[in-house]
Amino acid sequence: MTRLFRAFIFKLKKDMTFRITLFIGIGLAFFMALLYLFIEKVLFRSEDDIRFITGEAMFLQSLSPVQNFGIAIPVNLISFTVLEFSQGTIRNKIIAGNSKFKIYASLFLSGLVFSLSLITVYALLSLGLGCAFGGGYHAGEGSISGFIISKTSAQYTWRLIIVTLCAYISITSFAILIATLTRQIGGSIPIVIIILLVCYISATIISGIAFQDEESRSKYEALVWALRIINPLYATASNETELVSEGSNVVAYKVIQDETLISSIISNAFYTALFFFVGAIIFKKRDVK
Repeated sequence: MTRLFRAFIFKLKKDMTFRITLFIGIGLAFFMALLYLFIEKVLFRSEDDIRFITGEAMFLQSLSPVQNFGIAIPVNLISFTVLEFSQGTIRNKIIAGNSKFKIYASLFLSGLVFSLSLITVYALLSLGLGCAFGGGYHAGEGSISGFIISKTSAQYTWRLIIVTLCAYISITSFAILIATLTRQIGGSIPIVIIILLVCYISATIISGIAFQDEESRSKYEALVWALRIINPLYATASNETELVSEGSNVVAYKVIQDETLISSIISNAFYTALFFFVGAIIFKKRDVK
């Protein structure tokens, strides 16, 4: 399987889809940095305590698996996977005597390299541009992260990185499954995009309602727990906050609670395994022409 994986990686390096997606990500990072700078200088110029563009703000928004560059990754991953079938690459590997399970596992692993490489480059570039244009990683008490005025902490950042990584792994597994099932770019992309948007938007809206005050948290506690378990994107999209007293002020901190972190890891691990083995079974049973 190592040989198959290396073959996929070799083709990935030369794949035009991967290169185009990478260039789009670089261009988008510069565009978002300039947009954030424009908003800060023009729209928030009277708010001296608010920094709209910081390394923190740029980095956190770049991690989203659905917003901005994140949504382009599964779209282009589907294109890469479908082309493996339509160009006869998969068929040639089967003729060469490789088992279908090893071929599918290698395709999945190369898909992970595809996804994680792109989001890593985009996130680090966004971080660098935010620091360069904004003057530092976290500049000012009113730093805005992802268009939501609230404070963040190092713990929140590391937890967001963990749940985002888990989310991209399960998204990769899902995108490859759908691409293998339909073997059509036009048929796969709407399915994946719609499901991802439903998961992300539902988590954003419901958590935003549930965590606006203590009464809402109690009222929607069961629904939040259900989303934590069944929605693999909940942690990456949630608006969970904690109110902390700082002197005479009450400050809202964005958080990823312990329950959310653990549920996200377990949920995404389950979905990744489920999508992978269902895809492997489908691939094994269907003819490759």
